[in-house]
Amino acid sequence: MMPPQKQHWYCLKAKTKREHIAASILRSRENLEVFCPRITLTKKTVRGPKAFTEALFPGYLFCKFDYEESSRLVSFSRHIIGIVKFGTSTPTLPESTISELRRALPQEVAEVVAAPIKPGDLAEIVDGCFAGEQGRVIKVESTTQRINLLIEFLGNQVNIEVSGDKVINPNAGNPAAMLGLTPTK
Repeated sequence: MMPPQKQHWYCLKAKTKREHIAASILRSRENLEVFCPRITLTKKTVRGPKAFTEALFPGYLFCKFDYEESSRLVSFSRHIIGIVKFGTSTPTLPESTISELRRALPQEVAEVVAAPIKPGDLAEIVDGCFAGEQGRVIKVESTTQRINLLIEFLGNQVNIEVSGDKVINPNAGNPAAMLGLTPTK
């Protein structure tokens, strides 16, 4: 009979935008396995399309270790805020959860291409006098690269036309949704 496994996967809270640095530091330690999935998204900006690499789960990463032996080392590592707890309980993640994430992301940094905006989508204007406004896409003119949006302005629904490079899909900031990873109940 094999002895029970002492190492388990835990979710760690890290400083936002520092997850990859925290993961690198933890990887340098013995007896720790780290999984910090990141994705590269191409987003439209005022200056044109730009690639951004960010954490799939902003502010979080996963680490496999023996809690009794390494919890202090992990908790006090640079850029780590702590081990995720619910009250006094420290939950572990099943090996299958990490395996499924690794299957969905064969490399730790995956590239995701945003889907083109189409009629019926929600879109956000990133430049001009309506910057920050969101509206429903009515029509996309592929030949002129213009997009018709229905936005709410001064309490009324208004149909406006903007250049296609001034509009983004607001879900572009939700990488998990773009990969089709949805939480299970």
